Amino acid sequence: YPNPTFMASSFLDYHGSGNFKILGKKMVSKNCELLILSALDEIAWLFNLRGSDIHCCPVFKSFSLITLTSATLFIDKDRISPEVDLHLNSTLISTDSRVSIQPYLAVVAALKECVKNFSCVWISDTTPAFLALEIPEDKIMIETNPVCQQKAVKNDVELHNLKITCTRDAACLCEFFGYLEKNIHVSCINEYQASTRLFSIRSKMENFIMNSFDCISSVGPNAAIVHYKPEENSSAVIKKDQIYLCDSGGNYLDGTTDITRTLHFGTPTQKERVFLNNM
Repeated sequence: YPNPTFMASSFLDYHGSGNFKILGKKMVSKNCELLILSALDEIAWLFNLRGSDIHCCPVFKSFSLITLTSATLFIDKDRISPEVDLHLNSTLISTDSRVSIQPYLAVVAALKECVKNFSCVWISDTTPAFLALEIPEDKIMIETNPVCQQKAVKNDVELHNLKITCTRDAACLCEFFGYLEKNIHVSCINEYQASTRLFSIRSKMENFIMNSFDCISSVGPNAAIVHYKPEENSSAVIKKDQIYLCDSGGNYLDGTTDITRTLHFGTPTQKERVFLNNM
């Protein structure tokens, strides 16, 4: 793996024990005793950890089984630093229970044992089939994951950090577009070179982790292609008589951005002006 897991608590108003209490109340309200978590963003949010196992997404490969009195995180032990281990051990699930760490591949065996003791298991419509098939049909409850609902409600600290992140990222775009405006008239800059330049600018910003998706740097007809990706050896040159579209974003420790801007570095035609004004 490229990097170990790491904490993000210094940037969040994190209430680990409180989050688990809310989760427990929702499980009780549904008469449910076991919750399976497989969505990596939900696991990262609940345990307040980040990673880099997935391209352009700061999450880590894992599973989790949650009961009313316990929480087990299935992740290989060598991915856990002493700091993360201390963080997990200090997160109370109940009065005398803390987060348990088990090997990543042990989730199936653990689930088989758990379902013997519980009458209702909460899964979502995105739970992997190899896990769902281990649960007797009469014990399955399929509903929207409660963690998904919890993390959708941003607290004041998260909202504040998002504003800071967006301001920081806007500065990246200002510098980038200024560079293009100054240089495309005197040198050939293609779509791919522009995207790498933007990454270079963004990567120097405070708290930057990685891009939030591959940069869509596109000029002329390519700007009309959905999810266009410029290639190093076949990118079009950015010209002052064509529309340029840049869709990009960054993952930061304190927030994630996604910004699209459409520009013209010369004199747009009347038709182009109409299109740009209607976007």
